[in-house]
Amino acid sequence: MSQLDIAVDGIFGAATLREVKHFQQYYSYDVDGIVGPDTGNGLYWTFLDHLQLGCYNSIPTTE
Repeated sequence: MSQLDIAVDGIFGAATLREVKHFQQYYSYDVDGIVGPDTGNGLYWTFLDHLQLGCYNSIPTTE
């Protein structure tokens, strides 16, 4: 995985969608761009060392 360079703005924009799809493809999830339960948990456990407690509720989603 590449290092992400996306500004935190609270918007699920084109750059976020691209990176979510890249994450899903890299880790063999369904590539739909939606941060549902599977992708959300995958992001949480993959980047656990970089997340502060409570950030899981802030992972953006289109659902």
